[in-house]
Amino acid sequence: MKAIRQVGSLAFVLVLFTAIFAGIPWHVVTSDEPVETPVTARAVKASVAGRVIDEQGKSLAGVKWWISGIEELRDGHWVVVYRTGIPREHITGTDGRFVVKFYENIRYDLQFDKWGFGPVFLYQISAISPEISVVMKKGVPIRGSVTRLVDGTKEPVSGASGIELRLPNPRGRWYSKRVHLDHQGKFECFASPPPQLPIDSRFACESEEFRQTLQSPKWQVVFAGEIVEIDVEQGKHIDEIHFEIQVKVNRGTVQQPAQPDK
Repeated sequence: MKAIRQVGSLAFVLVLFTAIFAGIPWHVVTSDEPVETPVTARAVKASVAGRVIDEQGKSLAGVKWWISGIEELRDGHWVVVYRTGIPREHITGTDGRFVVKFYENIRYDLQFDKWGFGPVFLYQISAISPEISVVMKKGVPIRGSVTRLVDGTKEPVSGASGIELRLPNPRGRWYSKRVHLDHQGKFECFASPPPQLPIDSRFACESEEFRQTLQSPKWQVVFAGEIVEIDVEQGKHIDEIHFEIQVKVNRGTVQQPAQPDK
């Protein structure tokens, strides 16, 4: 009986753990977009194929992509939902191809990222979407440096991965990328002009300026809690970002060990 009770308790814990981490939405936002063709509530198993290419039409292998936002169909309208957990990252094959799988009536926002290219953002991909073609353009270079001031002397901060490039996304997961500093304390990352987000009913009661801010967010470069917002435009580069930290060294007094009595 003791073993049975233990197994029963373990099963209950597993069920509870699954319910928590299976993606139960903790915050719901309704979209005003009506659904012209109602879809039944039954689960579906479908997939949509896609391919990532560069501006010359060449397939891009090794492109990271992930789900950054989810919408559910509720009462004839699509609803933006937030689910717990970090989405799994996928990578395109040698031919640049990928497959998005659907197991329920939902729509996805997708993000694509590859070093040297500007990230690409897609919205509201569903099981009935046509084959996806993702074109990645060369990214806008963002360059800068980090130094530290030690007793009045500037030194480069090297090797750290504290620089973060990110783009706010009110629909779901932000775009975020960590960048390493070289031996001279310099960094380089790549961005693209921010996309226009789909209009959301959350902004209906807000000012036009506020809606524009959320629909066209600005890129941010972050280090040690300091945030620098930048305007990214295709064909231009940014190379004047600089962070400096101050380090105060208290050398104290060196105490000599006591000499034993002779």
